[in-house]
Amino acid sequence: TDSGRAYLGSIWGGKLDSGDSIGVAGREKELTASIKQLWRAGTHAQSAAGGDAVALILDRELDLSRGAVLAKRGTSFISDEYLVGKILWLDPAIEHQTEWRGLLKIHHQETQSIVSVKAASGIVVTAEIETGSPIICLPAAEPTRANEFLLIDSESTKTVGVGFISRGGAGENDIGFSI
Repeated sequence: TDSGRAYLGSIWGGKLDSGDSIGVAGREKELTASIKQLWRAGTHAQSAAGGDAVALILDRELDLSRGAVLAKRGTSFISDEYLVGKILWLDPAIEHQTEWRGLLKIHHQETQSIVSVKAASGIVVTAEIETGSPIICLPAAEPTRANEFLLIDSESTKTVGVGFISRGGAGENDIGFSI
């Protein structure tokens, strides 16, 4: 468009409207802008909701890279290397292990991780997860697009587990930051 640079991505959850003030999650320096135009499925729209693929035209350019997370001002996130989550093991050879090492992938973020099982109920486990770099997500008691992840064996590249992040590792009410 001739209205400015378009930022492409998917909405994890909630709703965005034209005119909303947004920020970049996980940045030490606050970066904010307002949505001038919102495009959904190639059509100009006033709003978009979770699951929609969108193009956003902002009132100013932001220096973003692949995997950057934009959110409405006031949204709270976890940005942590220590997380707690629920995992469903897909590989029977792993489901009885108390520790697993491999790749955690959430959205466009990938990092080497150590999963330490704390409680098990069949093939579903509650685990502490230590990652090689901070993971940005929206914690929740149930799986959502904003907190779901894959566990991938580093050698075979097979997906061995799926799960969701329920909270940061520091405590029950740990919120890393708000935009």
